[in-house]
Amino acid sequence: MCKALVYISQKNYILATNELSYLIIFLEETVLPDDKTGLGTLAAAYANRGIIKDRTKDYEGALKDYIKALGI
Repeated sequence: MCKALVYISQKNYILATNELSYLIIFLEETVLPDDKTGLGTLAAAYANRGIIKDRTKDYEGALKDYIKALGI
């Protein structure tokens, strides 16, 4: 997540998206339902990826990621 946040601050959205997508896949495969820290990290990853999509004018993709983050 930290690398992705640095990339976002540098407006390097491609690398940030890659980092967040990798993190999302990893957490969805490994986080346990009672792991509040893991679930919080997963929700944050979706929210941050939504921010990137919003900034790059992919509003539908951003909305999907925001909804996913809220659902977690």
